[in-house]
Amino acid sequence: YKAVIVSDYSLGNLGHAMVAIEKVLEHAKTQNDKFIAYMYRMLCNCDQSRDYNDATEEGLRIMKMLGYGIPSSPNKVDMMKEEMLLNVSLRSRDFSFLINLPIKDQPILELIDHWSGLAVCCSREKEVQVATWRAIRHSIDHGIDRHLPSLLASLGVVYKKQGKLKKSYALGKVAVLMAERFCDHKELNANARFRAYAGLMGQIESFEKCADCLLQCANDFELAGKFELSFLSHMGYFYSYFASGLPLNSLLESKFLAVEDFSRRTNKISLSVTFQMQRQFACNLRKVTKFPTELNGEAFHEREMLETLDDNIKVQTLRDSSSHRLQLAYIFGDEECMLSMLGILASYPFTDALAPRLHNRLCFVGLGSFSMGRTRNDDSLMELGETCLLYFKKLAKLGSLNAIPVHAMLLAVKSPNRDTFENAIECCMQSSATHLKALVNERYGLFLLENDDQPLAKKYLARACALYYEWGANG
Repeated sequence: YKAVIVSDYSLGNLGHAMVAIEKVLEHAKTQNDKFIAYMYRMLCNCDQSRDYNDATEEGLRIMKMLGYGIPSSPNKVDMMKEEMLLNVSLRSRDFSFLINLPIKDQPILELIDHWSGLAVCCSREKEVQVATWRAIRHSIDHGIDRHLPSLLASLGVVYKKQGKLKKSYALGKVAVLMAERFCDHKELNANARFRAYAGLMGQIESFEKCADCLLQCANDFELAGKFELSFLSHMGYFYSYFASGLPLNSLLESKFLAVEDFSRRTNKISLSVTFQMQRQFACNLRKVTKFPTELNGEAFHEREMLETLDDNIKVQTLRDSSSHRLQLAYIFGDEECMLSMLGILASYPFTDALAPRLHNRLCFVGLGSFSMGRTRNDDSLMELGETCLLYFKKLAKLGSLNAIPVHAMLLAVKSPNRDTFENAIECCMQSSATHLKALVNERYGLFLLENDDQPLAKKYLARACALYYEWGANG
């Protein structure tokens, strides 16, 4: 029955899996025999209801039954106590020493790994921290399990939300290196790499490198039959692709169509909404359209799609569509659309589990806010821009390949003069982000036109045109 549970769940046959789960719970004699059934009941219930908070509570009850109780909503004293116990176990060593510990199966870590993924989705970061800290202590005493790399990456995502960027990136590196010791477990290896490259590594390493790794994760998940994780990896891949400024060409279009077709064949149609939106965004840039800042065309119809979605998914979809439209509005110079999208996006938190999606959003919220804040003399928009500037400043200080050109561009748009623009152009030209190179050359050219330097303005505007063409933005 245990094999049937795992098989049916992996194939998406949740009803059959629940029948097998109830059989195991009815006839099993010990808690250890019931372990798999409890864990997959939590996962099945969550997949059916999409209520991550209920699933998190169920996971906490299961861990308590197994003698591994985690406090629900831990307070400050609980957190200080757990952190102190972790530091005692680490004995002043950094997390990298975990990589070479002996390997030993630890079933409880499988439960914590699955549970932490659900808990992060409903912002139960404190519980994830406590559970992962305990998992690390357990591993130091008993050996590392193949689920520990994914847990370390999840802990890194929590640290990132807390603003501990250097620490979160270090955990991502440890997770990736540790996962290599479990390369025979394709699915788990891909899971650790996905969490690291989607959420953490792009803080410092180039999004182009992250895109390659995420595409490999998507292929590994597909081979393992984990279609939802494959789609999430594809999502991270496309956001990394856009953040890298890689070519908007027919090959990209074919990749989108292949993923959309795959989602229909695997009955995961709801997940294709994001890919359709991303494809429409690329279409608006690649082709001449009457309304280039509206996501309404051959791939996606924003208003119609939003009307079909439930409230939770609609909120997330509106955030993503508004982010895409803001980028289009900035590129095409549509000030009214820019103001409208900034009004929507200002209410969303400046966090995201997907690093490239957050990077794209904050980049253009910052550029749009400074641009419109100066034009409209709006202090609230200037403050919004400053928040984005601070985010990229922190990452740039850590040597982020992705943040350095964006930080320089934000400074130039905030305080436009020859020095800030020339510094921004130098930073962007040293990066591989073709879209940023095009934008900064165009903005400097327009600045020079306003200041009556037409010969130099023509030089930069001509370079911008060539860079837009190289990017594939022919619209």
